Order: sequence, then C-alpha cells, then structure tokens
Amino acid sequence: MIVLNRTFAAYWKLGMLMKLSDITRFAFLLSTGALCVATAYPQASRTLRADLGLIAQCQGRPTVDTEGTVEQFLKAEGFKSLNLGRIQKDHGVGIYDLHAIGLQGKDKILDILAVPREKGRYAVGLYTRPPTVHSVPLEKSIEDFFANRLQCRITQMNRGDNPVEAMDFFNREIARIEGLFQQADALDGRRPK
Repeated sequence: MIVLNRTFAAYWKLGMLMKLSDITRFAFLLSTGALCVATAYPQASRTLRADLGLIAQCQGRPTVDTEGTVEQFLKAEGFKSLNLGRIQKDHGVGIYDLHAIGLQGKDKILDILAVPREKGRYAVGLYTRPPTVHSVPLEKSIEDFFANRLQCRITQMNRGDNPVEAMDFFNREIARIEGLFQQADALDGRRPK
C-alpha cells in the first residue's frame, strides 16, 4: 500500500508539474504577444528632453540689468520673450528672481531660470520640435552668452534627443507657453499706464 501511495503521489506531482509548465508556457506566450503588440504601436512620450540643458554659476543675484540682457539675447536670437519673474514680482509673488521664456514660432522653446535660494545659479533648457535636430549655432550661442556675456561658469551641460513620439508633449508645452503669453498680455492690459 505504501508503494502504491508513493507511486500515486509521484504521478500526481508529475501531473501538477506538467500543468504548471503548461501554465508557465501560456503565460510566457501571452506576455510575449502583449509585448509585441505594445512595441508595434508606439506610445506617446511622457517626457521632453532638452536639446541643450545647462547649469551656469554666475556672480551675484540676477538684477534688472541681467533681466534686460537676457531679454535682449532672446530677441536677438529670434525669440518672443516673456519674463515671468518680473510679472511675479510686479504682483507681489516673487517666486523667481528671473524666469524668462523664449518662444520661436511653434518650433523652439528657450527657458532660463534663476534657481531660487542658489545665489547666481541659472538653469537653462532649449527644446526644439521633435524629432530632435540640434541647432548647433543656437546651442553655441547660448553657451557663449552665459560664459562670455554674463561671465558665468558652466558647471553642467547635457544634450538630449526626443523621438517623434514626443510631438504631442511638445505641442502641449507650446500651447501652455502661448497661454502664459496671453495671460501676461491680459495682465498688462489691466495695469495702469
């Protein structure tokens, strides 16, 4: 009887192992199929990488002169500029000493931010319409502006690329910035002159 029970137990275990292997095989095939379907249909990108991102360390806090110099640079490079830092200060908010956003049509965004609580530190990001085609002359001009004109030390720099799947995210960012320009115009229209 003991031999029969051991034999039955061995067959039962063998049967379970076969069933588990069938289940494992099915799960593997199902997950592989799902992976193939997921990669066949590209997903929209949930991030936007800067074509050029840099951190610059400058002497002292940004001043009105610094703001003017940054705005002149943006205009000289063909960007429409918005100084969110100034708007905030004018309305008693004052989150950033300087936050300038440049928009060149619907193709390029240049974001320049004086990092709060970090005296003289700027974060800069240049974003272009995906898929990324680096604008080498503009990237060089931004580097030169911070290194030479503002006499800052560039402490960190990186270059990124965005696939075509990032287009929706980029378009939403353009729409958000255009909305900021419209809000700034509305605030300016209400300000006494």
